[in-house]
Amino acid sequence: MTNPSDAYVRMIEQLPQRPPFRFVEQIDRYEAGQSLLASIRLQSVRGPMRSLPAFPEACVMEGLAQSAVLLVQLETGPLREGEVPILGSLFMRQSKAVAWHETLRYEVKPIRLLASQARIGATAYAAGEVVAEGELSLAKIQTLTKGG
Repeated sequence: MTNPSDAYVRMIEQLPQRPPFRFVEQIDRYEAGQSLLASIRLQSVRGPMRSLPAFPEACVMEGLAQSAVLLVQLETGPLREGEVPILGSLFMRQSKAVAWHETLRYEVKPIRLLASQARIGATAYAAGEVVAEGELSLAKIQTLTKGG
């Protein structure tokens, strides 16, 4: 039987974002139909953003979106050939800057989940405190193929 953590690593590697702009390192917990908890050690992505005093708010939101994509795939199946996830809307409130020495944790929960679109509740935590929370919507779309 395949180790679930190996499958999670493969899923994360299949996200369209590449390091240093992939803001999910691991899936810490997944409960089918309930939630996904993912995380990243911020030191691992600090290099290109070294001059910034804290992890950018936009990157926190991107990490939540990437976590939501992983949740949707676990719930509805992996992306098919030529299929890409897109962010439809984002309503977030950030309450605290996140320091570079922190581990950022993302918790995403399905609000409404269909085969090709989803509405997700999202919360980011650092040092045990909520640093951002809100909702986002995602869709899976088929890209155009060459000659098609």
